[in-house]
Amino acid sequence: MANKRRAALTRRRGSLYILTFAAAIVLASLALGTARLIHGFRRYSSTNYHAELAKEYAQGGIRHALHFTNVAPNWRQVLSNGVWLHDIPVDQATYTVQGVDPVDGDLADNADDPVVLTATATVGGVSRSVRVRAVVEAVTSELLRYAVVSATDVNAKHSVAINGDVASNGTISAKSNPGVIGNAEAVGTITGTISGTVTPNCEPKPFPDTAQVVACYTAIATEIPYQTNMTGILLSPTSNPFGPPNPEGVYLVRCGGGSMTIGNCRIVGTLVVDNCGNCVIEDGISWQPSRPEYAALIVNRSGANICPDSGLDEAALNTDFSMPAEPGFGDATDVYPGYIKGTIYIDGWLYVYNDSTVPLVGPVISTDFCWLSNTGRVDADPSIYDNPTLGFFTIAVRPVEGTWRLVAP
Repeated sequence: MANKRRAALTRRRGSLYILTFAAAIVLASLALGTARLIHGFRRYSSTNYHAELAKEYAQGGIRHALHFTNVAPNWRQVLSNGVWLHDIPVDQATYTVQGVDPVDGDLADNADDPVVLTATATVGGVSRSVRVRAVVEAVTSELLRYAVVSATDVNAKHSVAINGDVASNGTISAKSNPGVIGNAEAVGTITGTISGTVTPNCEPKPFPDTAQVVACYTAIATEIPYQTNMTGILLSPTSNPFGPPNPEGVYLVRCGGGSMTIGNCRIVGTLVVDNCGNCVIEDGISWQPSRPEYAALIVNRSGANICPDSGLDEAALNTDFSMPAEPGFGDATDVYPGYIKGTIYIDGWLYVYNDSTVPLVGPVISTDFCWLSNTGRVDADPSIYDNPTLGFFTIAVRPVEGTWRLVAP
């Protein structure tokens, strides 16, 4: 997780302009809350009133500082160990905030080090100081909780089975048998066979920035040449029929608007398909990422048809799909079960009509509509949310519960 955090922090850039703009937002919010604070403390004596108000503003100063860390990914370089905010005026108060790395006193040397924030606020000549410990953590996209998620509509018919929850920023129609074996949430209407809780008119689910998701993988990918048909190959960290293998098992194909069909392949890795006229996955498929925190498939600026119908029989295909050191390497007698395991992210429409013996296991996410038909099957994988897919989490600095303290100014 530490490497992912460092990679995510390195890829994103902030500036003092961002910090200044963020400060204006936070200060405005604090000012708007002053009337409520004044009303709440009228019953106190003047000293108690100012002391309690100073405590509230000190807590607000810490929230201000935390906002910095969450809008400016390079905050460790911009905000040195020591005073972050000095005598910030907010209505009748001023506050100063210090940030200290309690591990080695160097905020910039390790993206995983915690920070201790101390804010001192003064109101009417009375000062109070508040301190809290904050840690860096990954905030996982809620999309990874679902079996199927669409930014518009989800439509399942015939004998489709979705074994897990479904979410849509449009409507859900599950007129299939067995339908959705789980809960359903949609901004619009929900109809059909749903075994769990049905929640229409819900808030839309936020989707990640596709450009950032793609950038996470292209930064570590090996590009392979575009071809209209990718068939009968093993693509993995140790096997790339088109050139040198990528040790992470991450490969990129730039289609330039042309269509591409993938079939009778074993993939132990991540494939990024960019600008494909139509991406089709069919025939025999056995596919999973090389690492559990990587996606299986990312299709950028394109729709996709996912319709595999079998696993891989080496003898029938006269192809050895085994990797070195795996049992069966060097012969063609193995049979690989059919599936696509891992996060599938389609930046466009998606049709799923695979045979029920070839499940998609993990979140299937589409930025357009998602239609499932025939005997298509999608199974949720709860472990993916617990070990989030690269590109589907953000880095945030959060206060540790139970560490808020009132300290001597």
